[in-house]
Amino acid sequence: MANVLRNQFICVMRKIVHTPVKRTVIPIWKVSTPASTATRGLARNYWCLTSTCKITEPMSVSATKIANPSGCCSLHTDGDKEFLKFLDNEIDFEVKSNKENKQTPKLKDWKLSTDGSDVKLTRTASGEIVTVKFNVNNSVNPEEEEYEPGKEPKEEESTKMISKPSFSVEIQKANGNILRFMCSFLEEYETEEVEAEQESERDLEDQFGIDEVCIYKEPLKDTVYTISAAVMDGVMYDKLMDMLDERGVTDEFITEITKFSTDYEHGRYINFLKDLKGFLQDK
Repeated sequence: MANVLRNQFICVMRKIVHTPVKRTVIPIWKVSTPASTATRGLARNYWCLTSTCKITEPMSVSATKIANPSGCCSLHTDGDKEFLKFLDNEIDFEVKSNKENKQTPKLKDWKLSTDGSDVKLTRTASGEIVTVKFNVNNSVNPEEEEYEPGKEPKEEESTKMISKPSFSVEIQKANGNILRFMCSFLEEYETEEVEAEQESERDLEDQFGIDEVCIYKEPLKDTVYTISAAVMDGVMYDKLMDMLDERGVTDEFITEITKFSTDYEHGRYINFLKDLKGFLQDK
């Protein structure tokens, strides 16, 4: 009985010994994408060597190490180095420019809060909460200088960038009802067209205009009815502008918002340059 069991064991072991080893070869170009011709040549030679060897495990780990021997440091290209030099000069220039052109807006009657590119101004008067909100993203345009005949612009002078974001004004009553205005700055040519086409009870030299109006209770839903100023009765439009003026949203206040928004956007831009520099320096 013992001999029978031994013979069976020997047969089983012979099958195991003579069973060819299953080789798993993963081509190097499926493992990683080499960064240069020299690296591709090294990886190709390595794959040729392994194709004639008996290996019992996938090549994915070892091949990846060979294909990228320098690790993350290879991400720092000559272009990145030139970019870093540019960013150093740009940051120095913008910081200096920000100090020279910094303005102090008069917003003492308003409570200011910021979150990234979002800005919110709030004040309370006569039981109402007035809130002005805007975002400085995509709000910057070059300041247009008046053309003087015979005077050539100086190339060395940089064009001053002015931030004029669209903004909302919300007037909230004690019962929760909110009258919401969507407003935007008026360009000079728009003001001239309005003056030429229609007469109004208001002074038509406003810096901003109403785009649309709605009334809602929080939360604001997409189904809330909104009226556009383009189809609004002229008298109603004037009365709504008077409401804003009486609650502190005047042309003088809008001028101060422009100053603040310009300085704040510039600060965000400088922070972006610094973050971009840090990203290029990351290991």
